[in-house]
Amino acid sequence: MLNVTIAGEEASPARALLWNTPNPFAGSTRISFSVPAGGRATVSIFDAAGRKVSEIYSGEVTGGLNNFAWNGRDRSGRELSSGVYFCKIEIGSISISRKMLKIK
Repeated sequence: MLNVTIAGEEASPARALLWNTPNPFAGSTRISFSVPAGGRATVSIFDAAGRKVSEIYSGEVTGGLNNFAWNGRDRSGRELSSGVYFCKIEIGSISISRKMLKIK
């Protein structure tokens, strides 16, 4: 599931893309996203109940392809259980989310 919102409206995924590999994953996954222009970005992980469990990056990114790794752990370094998680990228007026499945 991919949701892209630009300035409060649904947008074409061709303008901004987000994916992770592998998915499903055990241990860690590589989160990649492509945006038309760079800027200040936040990359966060949420559990299925909508609670933020980790913020894996906050800072400047470039336009085009950006990559980050998530080790399947929360902010305190504890390994999270198997289940559905969501990665959310926010950069300027763009907000992208992607469903990920963590398995053990």
